[in-house]
Amino acid sequence: MEMTNLPYAEPAEAPRVLPRLLIRSAEAEPLNVRLLAGVLAVCLAVAYFAFVFQYWAPAHNGVDQNGYLVGGKMLAHTGSTGYKPADPLGFVGGMWVLNDKTGINYPKYPVGLPLIYAACFWFFGSHATFVAHLISPISAALAVAGTYLLARQFASIFPSLLAMLLMAFSQVTLVLADNPNSHASCTAFVVWGVFMLLRFWQTASPWRGLIAGFCLGYAATIRYTEGLLGLLIGFVIIAMISWRMWRDWRTLLRLATPLIGWLIPIGYLVIFNLLAMGTLTGYDTTNESGSHSFTWEHVTQNWEKLIRQVHDTGLFFTLPLGILGLALLWRSDAKRAALMWLWLIPGTLIYMAYYWAPERGVSYLRFFMTLLPCLCVGAAIAMDELRAAQQATRASRVFTPIALGLVVAVATSISLYRGLFGLEDGQETAQGLEGQLRINMNGAALDKVILANVPSGSVVFGNAGGAAGLMNDLQFAGNYECFNSEYFTANFVNRLAVMDQRADPEEPNPQQPARRKYLLGILADRQPDTTGPDGATVENYRSKPENVLGEMEAKIVADALAAGKRVFAIMPQAAANAFANRIELRKLGLTGKTVAAYDDLPRLRPPITEGTDPRAARPGGAPGGPGANRRGNAFGGRRGGPNFFAREPQPQNWRVVEIIKKPEKEAAAGRKR
Repeated sequence: MEMTNLPYAEPAEAPRVLPRLLIRSAEAEPLNVRLLAGVLAVCLAVAYFAFVFQYWAPAHNGVDQNGYLVGGKMLAHTGSTGYKPADPLGFVGGMWVLNDKTGINYPKYPVGLPLIYAACFWFFGSHATFVAHLISPISAALAVAGTYLLARQFASIFPSLLAMLLMAFSQVTLVLADNPNSHASCTAFVVWGVFMLLRFWQTASPWRGLIAGFCLGYAATIRYTEGLLGLLIGFVIIAMISWRMWRDWRTLLRLATPLIGWLIPIGYLVIFNLLAMGTLTGYDTTNESGSHSFTWEHVTQNWEKLIRQVHDTGLFFTLPLGILGLALLWRSDAKRAALMWLWLIPGTLIYMAYYWAPERGVSYLRFFMTLLPCLCVGAAIAMDELRAAQQATRASRVFTPIALGLVVAVATSISLYRGLFGLEDGQETAQGLEGQLRINMNGAALDKVILANVPSGSVVFGNAGGAAGLMNDLQFAGNYECFNSEYFTANFVNRLAVMDQRADPEEPNPQQPARRKYLLGILADRQPDTTGPDGATVENYRSKPENVLGEMEAKIVADALAAGKRVFAIMPQAAANAFANRIELRKLGLTGKTVAAYDDLPRLRPPITEGTDPRAARPGGAPGGPGANRRGNAFGGRRGGPNFFAREPQPQNWRVVEIIKKPEKEAAAGRKR
C-alpha cells in the first residue's frame, strides 16, 4: 500500500486548569460614584493624618520605643541592630537582651520596624530622627485608608466610609497613631495585606499575590504573633486549588505567589535572629514566648477583661455591630466569612492567653490593634444589611443611613474625647493625645537644647526612668556615650538584687535575667546562697557600698576627660547639682558648670477627674493599694492591675551641667582645707 504524506502535527497541549476564583459582589453604585467615594476616602485619610499630626512631636522617652528606634539607628550605621557599649556600664535600654557569648545587646523585638527606621537614615540622612517619628502617623493614616478598601470588598460605599471612621477614631488607634512603637505600622501592613489577598483570590494576579504575602509576612517581622496571618494565606491557596491542576505547574506557581511573598520577610527574620541572638525570637531569653507566657489559665482570667476593654476602649458602642456583621457574613458568603473569622479568632486567643494583661487603657488592648479593622469591616457588613433591609419606603431609605451615621457619630465622638485626654474610668491619664503631646514636646525641646550645647561623641550621664526616661530618647536623638546615673546608687542596685532574688527563672519577665545578672556582677557583691520554698538555690546579691559606686562613676568621668572627651550631666536641677558635687568627683578636682537649661512646659489646666477612682474598689485595687495584685515584673507593672503606663511625669527644671576640672586657685584652696 502506498503511504500518503500527511502533514506532521504537534501533540495538543493539555488545556490549562484555572484556579477557583472568589466571585466579587456586584457593584451597586455607578463608576463615577465609586470614584468620587474613593477620592473622599483619600481625603479623609489625609485629614486624619493632619489631625493626629497636630499632637505629634519628634521625641519619645518610652522604653519599648528605645528598642525599636535605637535598634534601627544601629542597623543603619553598623548593619546590625546589635549594640555593645564601649564601657561595660554604658546605658542599654530595658527592652534589650544580652547575647552572653558575644557580649552584644539586641532589642528583643523583631527586626522589621528597626529596618524601616534604618531606611530613614539611609534615605534622609541628618533628618532621619525627624522622619522616623513620622512613620507611625503615616502608617495610621494608611491603615485607615486600607480599612475603607477592605470594607468595600464586603459592603457598599456609605457603610465602608463609616467603618473607616470607626477605625480612625478608636481610642486605641488615636493613642498609638503618634507613638513610634510597633502597632500603627504593623496594622498598616496587615490591613493592606488582607486587602491584597482578597484581590488575589478574585483575580489570581501574581503581583497581587506577592504583595499580599509580603505585607502579611512583613507584619510578622514587626510583631511576631502576626505570623498567624499565614493561616489566611494557606486558606486562600487551598480554596483556589482543584485536584485537576496538580499537573499544571504554571498555575500552581501562580497560586504559590502569596506564600513566596510571605516567606521572603519571614526567612530574613529567622536567619537574622539565629545569627544575632542564637534564638528564634528575642523573647526566648525572657521566657515571654514559652508555655508559661501563653496559658489557658490566662484565657480564663482575661476573657471578660478583653471583651470589656474592646467594647469600652477599642470600638465603643459598636463592638456588637462588628460581631453581628461577621456572623451575618456566613449567610451570604461562607468563604469570605471563614477568612475573616480565621483572621479574628487566632489573634484574639493568642493574646487572651498572654501573661501581660494590664487592667485598663491601651496597655493591653494595643496587642489587638491589628484585629480592629476586621471588626470594623464586620460593623460595615451589619450596617449594610440593615440598610438593604430598609428599602420598602422612601422614608426608610432616607432615615436608615441617617440613623447609622448618628450611631457612628456618637461612638467616634466619645472615643475621640477619651483619646484626647486618655480617660480611664473618668480619670485623665498621660496616655491621651494631649498628655503625650506635652511630654513629647518637652522631650523634643530638651533634645534641641542638648544637641546645641553638647558636642557629638561626648559622655552623658542622665536618668533612664526616674526623670522621664531621658536616656531612652537621647540615645536615639544624639550621638553620645550614654550612662544611667541610677546604676551608681545603692538603692537601684539593691532593687535589682531583690528582683533577681524573687524572679522565678521559669516565669516570663520583661527584663532578661542574663542582663540583670550581668549588672549585678559588676555593681553588687555576691552573698551566701539560700534555698527557696521549692528547694531551688537562690543567688543573693547586695549592692557595693555607696562610696564604691561613686568611685566607679567618678573613674568613668575621669577616664573620659583624660581621653579628651567632654562629660555632661543632664538631669533635673537638684539631681544635676548633686551629681556635680559628689564627693568622689571633688576628690579628683572636678566640678560642674551649668551650660544650658530647659524648664518643661507645665500643664495648663487641672486634669479631668470624677473625684473618685473606681479602680480602687475593684479586686485589682488602686495602684499599690491593699487589693493590688502583687505578681510583678521587673519594671513595677502588675499583671491584672492598673495601667502603670498612665503615670504622667511632673514638669522638670532641666540643667545641662558640664563636668570640668576646678580652676587651679579653687583646687589649691580645697587642698589646703
